[in-house]
Amino acid sequence: MKHSISYWSLALFGAIAVPVSGAEAVDRVHPGQWETTMETGGRSRVIKSCVTPEEAQVMNGDESTLKAGIEKATAATGCKLTALKASGSQVTISSQCSIGANTGTTTYHGDSYESENTNGTKVHAKRIGACP
Repeated sequence: MKHSISYWSLALFGAIAVPVSGAEAVDRVHPGQWETTMETGGRSRVIKSCVTPEEAQVMNGDESTLKAGIEKATAATGCKLTALKASGSQVTISSQCSIGANTGTTTYHGDSYESENTNGTKVHAKRIGACP
């Protein structure tokens, strides 16, 4: 599995929401190596992934660009993006999967972000340097 798919899947299923209003771009994430901690059901899991400059550009883009990027990256998951709202550095994403519906809100800070989903998943991530 490519690192980008892991990152985008986290963006959708880990409640990573990216905000943008109108056609304005926002500095939500920076390219580089990211360490993401997902907490769900009393357990936590740490994932490291590389965000390319191209992926960061999509995540920092307008709502339409962000939606298209997430839909493309998660097409093989069987889940459908049902809503996306981006406002500044906060993004809310709703999806429908075979296991049910989920909505997550993510607040970005450039080199870190935190998310919370309606399924109880919490995500904390930080940029830890350049990609290997």
